[in-house]
Amino acid sequence: VSLAPACATFTYMGQNFGYQDAPQITITAWNSNNEETQNYLDDFFKLPTSLTPAYSNNVSGRTLMVAPAPITLTAVSSQTVTVTDIFSYLREVAPLFDADFDLTLAVSDSDGVIYGSDGNFVINNIGGTELRSGRLIIYDNYGLETEDIIHSPFSTQYWDGSQWQLNSDDDCTTGIAFDSSRAHISSNPEVSAGLGYLRVDKPPGANPESITVCPVAPSWLSCSDTDCCGTFTFGIYRGNDRLILKMEVPE
Repeated sequence: VSLAPACATFTYMGQNFGYQDAPQITITAWNSNNEETQNYLDDFFKLPTSLTPAYSNNVSGRTLMVAPAPITLTAVSSQTVTVTDIFSYLREVAPLFDADFDLTLAVSDSDGVIYGSDGNFVINNIGGTELRSGRLIIYDNYGLETEDIIHSPFSTQYWDGSQWQLNSDDDCTTGIAFDSSRAHISSNPEVSAGLGYLRVDKPPGANPESITVCPVAPSWLSCSDTDCCGTFTFGIYRGNDRLILKMEVPE
């Protein structure tokens, strides 16, 4: 049993992920002679109509988010069920860590027959994805008030425990949106090696102005902090990059 990272080898905190190899559990009724019971069905079937998995998180200080889905049982002596739950870890600023949790399925029927010694079927230490605290940061830019600002950079980052770092492993973030209708994704794919680009439309009427653009989606990268938002100033000409120094010289 293992987990499927949402992006390559990692998942952002607050982002959903599921199983790579989902648990498949076979439930078979046995009699006192350790033989499969052939008539444990229909009216003789005493298990509940469904079982609901329970999860316990093994990562100290982190919060596992899951709404376990009931597993429907049929009234037969032997059946195999599959667990297909979806998970996330509560989004917060935290260093990298690996997912690690246990699954427990309580199996007992109305006659008091239980699985094992305590009725609990347990799979320990389920893992398979690294969790990263992420954000999307937009960089300031400027240009003429008569032209769009094009191919302006942004990046996805993760917290390494002491500072924000470029998430160069991110080649799969999609669904990026901004809080301004004048800001649009201009890169395809949206993010490659943690970098992407946007276009900001010129001001109506071509008047000089500044606007601030913040990321609002996806939710696990959204950020309203001023460190994440980019300021786009229209009405500034950056000049010729080959010009080293320009000054007036009195005659």
